[in-house]
Amino acid sequence: MDYELREISVIKMQKLQDSIVKRFKAKGKKLDPPTYAIQLPSGVSQVFQYDQEGINDPGTPEEDKILWQQHLDDVAEFNAEFSNASINMMLYNGVECEIDESWIDEQRWLGIEIPDNKFDLKVHYLQTEVFKTPMELQQVIQDIMLLSTKGVDQDAIDAAMRSFRGEKEEEQG
Repeated sequence: MDYELREISVIKMQKLQDSIVKRFKAKGKKLDPPTYAIQLPSGVSQVFQYDQEGINDPGTPEEDKILWQQHLDDVAEFNAEFSNASINMMLYNGVECEIDESWIDEQRWLGIEIPDNKFDLKVHYLQTEVFKTPMELQQVIQDIMLLSTKGVDQDAIDAAMRSFRGEKEEEQG
């Protein structure tokens, strides 16, 4: 299958993330860690965000521990949704190809549901016909990101790629 990779808009990716954050917050999702206040000797109260160490403190109120767990759950849900949406965006915008009509016939023959819109259809095609293994998909996403970050500091790109590979390897392992 012939395809060509092209760069995507990094700004578009940021706007996608911002939109998902806004939607999650509108639903009341707790993307920010819960906070606690400490009375300073001067009488002024200072607010801090919990971290894992603070939440594990025996003096942490049970209701804050519940809020912390909700925060962790909501952040995990956000990360999964953003990851899925960004992969879809990278595949749709970053891979130029023609969809083989016989593939649609085969999918229907197999009883596989075919997406109704051109965006989901192209992503479905790429994920089931063009990039058949998780490693192929991971490599094409990395290649698209490399194309899209020309001019960005190479050390930052290398660190991002190591991070991406580490997360994907943990998911597979």
